[in-house]
Amino acid sequence: MAPAQTDSNAIQAWSQSTAVRGSLTGIIAATNLELQVPQYNATGSGTAFGPALSGGAFQGTLQYDDWYKVRYSGPLDWSIAQAGLVAGATVINFSVRGQNVATLIAVGVIIGGGVGILGTFTWNGDH
Repeated sequence: MAPAQTDSNAIQAWSQSTAVRGSLTGIIAATNLELQVPQYNATGSGTAFGPALSGGAFQGTLQYDDWYKVRYSGPLDWSIAQAGLVAGATVINFSVRGQNVATLIAVGVIIGGGVGILGTFTWNGDH
C-alpha cells in the first residue's frame, strides 16, 4: 500500500533520531534501498519498481517517534519525498498502512527525478 498522498512529501518533526548508513542503487527497472542502523543492530532492504534511480552509498539520520513501530510493524512502504530540498540530501519517508512512521535524511546521495517513487522495505529477521 502506498503512503497517503497528503503525507508523502512531508518532512515531519520526530522526537527521536539515530544514525544510519545505506545505499540507493538502480538496476534496470528497480531501485534498491539498503539500510544499516548500528544503534539497534538492525539491517534491512527494499525495492521500488519503476524508473531505476541511482544514488550510491550514503550516511544519514533516521527520525521517528517509536522505534518499535518502525522496526516491528511489518513491511514498511517507502517513498522518495524530496531530492535536493535538504542541501546535499535525499528525503525518504517510511509508512505503515498510509501512516508515516519515520523519515530518512540521506546525506551524500542526491538523485534527480525520483520524487514519488514507491517501494516496500523489510527489516532482516522480520517474518
